[in-house]
Amino acid sequence: FKNDAPANRTVTPAELPTSFVDAAGNPVDLTKYRGQKNVVLVVTRGIPQSPGGVPCQYCVAQAGALAANADGFAARDAEVLIVFPGPSKLLDTFVRQSVGK
Repeated sequence: FKNDAPANRTVTPAELPTSFVDAAGNPVDLTKYRGQKNVVLVVTRGIPQSPGGVPCQYCVAQAGALAANADGFAARDAEVLIVFPGPSKLLDTFVRQSVGK
């Protein structure tokens, strides 16, 4: 971990969506984290337009690495939120492949 890693892009609050839907279909409001926790927001590619519609191998590897470092993020008071823009019916496949279960 690099504790003082710079952001790769600066965005204003108006440019960033403030809510997403979680795996259970519940809304997640990003504004509730302001002033409370650090947030690592990762937007994956989801499912490529290829035969079989399998999850992006790079996204699976990235999500797996983030999961493997969960303790390091927690020690920095950071919550990792991963946005999966693919079909919800394939979310379980993505998660299983990412964490190796």
